[in-house]
Amino acid sequence: MAGWLPRDARLKIRPPSPPQERAASAARQARRRCLADLLGLLAVPTLLPAALSACSPSPGSDPAKAPDAPLSLRTDPPQAVLGVDGLVNQSGQPVHDEQLAGKTVLLNFALTGCASVCPVATQRIVEFQQGLPAAYRERIQLLTVTVDPRQDGPEQLAAYARRFEADLRNWHWLTGPERVVDALLARYGALDPRRVPLDPQAHTTHLLLFDRRGRLTQRYDLNVLQVPRLLREAQALDDLYASHA
Repeated sequence: MAGWLPRDARLKIRPPSPPQERAASAARQARRRCLADLLGLLAVPTLLPAALSACSPSPGSDPAKAPDAPLSLRTDPPQAVLGVDGLVNQSGQPVHDEQLAGKTVLLNFALTGCASVCPVATQRIVEFQQGLPAAYRERIQLLTVTVDPRQDGPEQLAAYARRFEADLRNWHWLTGPERVVDALLARYGALDPRRVPLDPQAHTTHLLLFDRRGRLTQRYDLNVLQVPRLLREAQALDDLYASHA
């Protein structure tokens, strides 16, 4: 019957695509999806390194051996390695790294006896929390770690959180043994090492944003922090992984 078709119509008849061509087409579509994600993050350029890393082949992969493998977000298991094991929250309940696996995390350091920067930081985080849509509140975890566990037990932290009307459903206020807290403070440079002995009042004012795999993606200086920007970037970072879950 093909002989009865006009020449132009016959040209449109093609055999089924071979597996290699179908794989190449799938790879192109995956690249377009990934590029769409990256283009969506141009408004928040500080998150582009994390996005580019996520869209890269996994370590050890050999593109030459699998030229048609689609480019996509890494699917490694979440690896929350924030180092909070051994700490308890404002209710005295233990909090573990594995509980944070698969969550976007915003972390800061504070102490209830601070009368200068800590109230400002807490108020900014409350504004951030209130600005989050309900769906993001379930996926974005807030952590505040005391820099003075000798003074700040669960009761003190709970009272401090209530003072600022913090929503504790996605916000842990953490304290615990000094050795555990000290290890966390050292890990993220929370205290000024030039102060000897270390002075809890001289703690960092940075807010730290971690992706769903526990990787630090951004530090925010409280002195220049803009809550709308923080909202934009935290949601974009969470979306980068949520859309590929």
